[in-house]
Amino acid sequence: MSPLFVLKFRNGYVVNTLVHRLIQLTRAASQLPKSFFKVISMNSLVNIQSQIEKLQKQASEIKAREFHKTVQEIREKMQAFGITAKDLQAGKASKKGTGRLPAKQRAATAVKKPASVPVAAKYRGPEGQSWSGRGLTPRWMAALIAQGRTKEDFTIGA
Repeated sequence: MSPLFVLKFRNGYVVNTLVHRLIQLTRAASQLPKSFFKVISMNSLVNIQSQIEKLQKQASEIKAREFHKTVQEIREKMQAFGITAKDLQAGKASKKGTGRLPAKQRAATAVKKPASVPVAAKYRGPEGQSWSGRGLTPRWMAALIAQGRTKEDFTIGA
């Protein structure tokens, strides 16, 4: 093995023993069984899992303590505002008309636009093509205009 780090003294060269020892320890660690490293991580995993269990138990105790208090507060507010169980049921509008209808009911009662009526053709090409004059100019019309003709040459009824 060639030394990684060499110090120079008056008498000659001396290998740095610290670097050499570090290399030996690194090799020794790589030969340790992998179960050695798993034990270390499993201990911390076990600790974390036990903490999770304790916290979940605390959370369920807090929830149980505050449940009845929360239900009582909700009942008091319902009485103060005159809210009934029917008002809370999904799919029904509020008695006083202050709530919105569900999306399906809004869609069913919405005013529908009439279907668009096709527009009559305003221009007719030499091969029977037609164009209403709306939107982009069709290729056949653009080609004829490029040849020096005008749109008015193809107006229907002219």
